[in-house]
Amino acid sequence: MEHIFTFKMMVLRTRPDKGLFFSKDNLSQSMKMEPFISGKGFMNYNCGQCGHSMLKSINRIQITDAVYKCPKCSSFNQVKV
Repeated sequence: MEHIFTFKMMVLRTRPDKGLFFSKDNLSQSMKMEPFISGKGFMNYNCGQCGHSMLKSINRIQITDAVYKCPKCSSFNQVKV
């Protein structure tokens, strides 16, 4: 059985002006609550503010400098790389 490691994402004060940005603002409520990415890896990343699942079962190679807006609390999150 593989271990799953769960990390908190870094919360940003504001949305950066540059770089990749992901938001689920235009999706239905049921789709908003699903993680942005769900794979078959061993790492989970949760919102640093409220703990909502943002990236689930991913591999390290899938992590970028992207910013993710939490669909639950609206905070801006980024993976610490």
